[in-house]
Amino acid sequence: MKIIAEVGSNWNDLEDLSKSVYMAKEDGADAVKFQYFTAKELYGFDVQSVDRYHVPLNVLQLLKATCNDAGIEFMCTAFSEQGYQQINHLVDTHKIASSESHDMRLVSCVLAHHKPTILSTGGLSCSRVARIIDLWHIMKHTELTLLYCDPTYPSHKWSSDILEGIMALQRYGVDVGLSDHSTSTKWSTEIMGRLYVIEKHYNPLGFDNTPDAGHSLGRDNFRELVKNLRNSPTFYTDNPHKRVKTPVGYYRPFTR
Repeated sequence: MKIIAEVGSNWNDLEDLSKSVYMAKEDGADAVKFQYFTAKELYGFDVQSVDRYHVPLNVLQLLKATCNDAGIEFMCTAFSEQGYQQINHLVDTHKIASSESHDMRLVSCVLAHHKPTILSTGGLSCSRVARIIDLWHIMKHTELTLLYCDPTYPSHKWSSDILEGIMALQRYGVDVGLSDHSTSTKWSTEIMGRLYVIEKHYNPLGFDNTPDAGHSLGRDNFRELVKNLRNSPTFYTDNPHKRVKTPVGYYRPFTR
């Protein structure tokens, strides 16, 4: 299993970002993720309160070096084709947010980099997911993981709804996971055993005035989440990079 600590907007100054890297490593995350955007990319016009969370490219380069020093994977979500082109050399794995997963041109741009790609499916119709899978089949060298996601902040989905969504994604023959916007630290064994990736909003410095604070975990709760996931009796223990070749591409089948 890959556990991603999503820092997002949980910072007030650039020094907070570096601190978050080391904290995520200490708290058991496999990767720490940031965001690269401007308000104009998100909404089509400038919004000062949004742009204050813009992380410049040179700062992302420094955070990449910090992650290397800490021994944790650096990840970053962009929100435009240009953004993905600019961060491509910094990441080993691309992540596409639910809002951008609707843009087939952007999805195609990201898959064309032929790097492992994690894609959130919040708000996507079954037909749209199927189109993405068809595109993935064409680009066979890309490893794809689909994340179930409730695109509400914070999420209050029932466990049965989450399980149903994850099982639906498994039918596409790819690794699946959860992009979680709740403040839960544990789900049923049935859910945890199916998660190859979990992305969780992470607020290690305990800010209460940031846009992501209301659906993020502090350090104690994040550690509890990691412990629950690692101790799950159906926890993935095999090599996360090992893939099985099938007629539709490369994926790891779900096993109990």
